[in-house]
Amino acid sequence: MISMNKRIYAIYFLSFFINFHLFGALSVPFFIDWIGFDFKTLFMLESFFFGFLCLLEIPSGVFADYFSRKASILIGLVFLGFGYLFFGFFRDVYIFIVAELFC
Repeated sequence: MISMNKRIYAIYFLSFFINFHLFGALSVPFFIDWIGFDFKTLFMLESFFFGFLCLLEIPSGVFADYFSRKASILIGLVFLGFGYLFFGFFRDVYIFIVAELFC
């Protein structure tokens, strides 16, 4: 069984690399070339992402304070995985808005 400290370090390690925002550098060619969106739709999706980011910042902090930071990070990583799955399997702008909520 993996010790608790190793699990915590693994979560922090994943969190560190996710916060590099590597997807941002790949999102423009992904949305424009592969999906076929124009810049207007691309920036509309990014505005939804920023709006969701602002709206969910306080509730996620309250969740982390009430339960634990580990649980908050773990749930965030699960939602991030679902968001990336939506980006990979669908090509609809409305589904991408939901994926932006998860990411």
